[in-house]
Amino acid sequence: MEKREILIIGAPDNFVGKVFSDAGYEVIPYYRKTLISRKHRIFNFPKMEYYLFIKNIEVEKYKLIIIFDFIYAEDIIKYVRRRNKYCKIIYWLWDTIGSAGVTNSEEGLKHFKDLIKKQKLYNFTISSFDKNDCIKYKLKYNNQTTYRYNLANVKLEFDTFFCGREKGRINYLIELNDLLNNVMINSKIIICLTKKNDFKNNTNIENERLSLLCNKFEIIHSKIDYKEILNYINKSKCLIDIVQNGQCGLSWRALEAMFYRKKLITNFKDIKEYDFYKKDNIFIIGEDDLNNIKNFVNTGYVDIPENIIKKYTIDGWIENFINFK
Repeated sequence: MEKREILIIGAPDNFVGKVFSDAGYEVIPYYRKTLISRKHRIFNFPKMEYYLFIKNIEVEKYKLIIIFDFIYAEDIIKYVRRRNKYCKIIYWLWDTIGSAGVTNSEEGLKHFKDLIKKQKLYNFTISSFDKNDCIKYKLKYNNQTTYRYNLANVKLEFDTFFCGREKGRINYLIELNDLLNNVMINSKIIICLTKKNDFKNNTNIENERLSLLCNKFEIIHSKIDYKEILNYINKSKCLIDIVQNGQCGLSWRALEAMFYRKKLITNFKDIKEYDFYKKDNIFIIGEDDLNNIKNFVNTGYVDIPENIIKKYTIDGWIENFINFK
């Protein structure tokens, strides 16, 4: 299947759109952003289909259409299936159900559960990177993915690096950062506070403490460009990966560590079940000896076979969908 026969429906102005576009795939928005369409979304009026961006697209020419999780996905799926009876449609969940993304609200979770029941009706497949969610909801598993960029050789500036939204991880990051500092490991940690409910799961973290946190971390109140994140990754020996409670799937950080030959410090204990796991490359918090963490960061990276790495690239991820039965 050629790339021109594959369509990604997501948000072109975020990380998803960027990495898939850079990988050579066509990415379009979910709907046309107008004042009326926003009111339709807020009040859930009927005929949301009218505002779908895909109405401007020649749907019949695609063999595979992948829709990233979206609360009005049924409108898109119905429209695609009317216009193209034979293409493969995948509804992709790139967040753990109930803890992030569209399913992290009562309305979003209800929509998702309703959508599960309609897979046979519209002949589409719901897929997730989270193995527990796949078992619980009988979804089709596919590994996590992102694009592997070619990064130039640069001088290393940081021993460890983390960048992400707070998502209830701030206390964990404070403790880990203090531990690393105590053994003279230099960390660069960026916390993005982009939503009103950031810090909501941390009753002991209040706005007045932000000034104190700024002494430990870089706190930003806006999204950060992915190229900037890649620049920090490139300048770091090791990446920090703190997954959310209940998550049973890989984050991008695990893939970035593999793609760019970086060590990984993570609290995701199931990572040892993956084919790229090597104890020399991945330090598991809660299992590995914290007394050895400095030696772990400062020893060399052990290469992973290219055929394993390819599975987690966007092209490999797409190939997995093509082979779905």
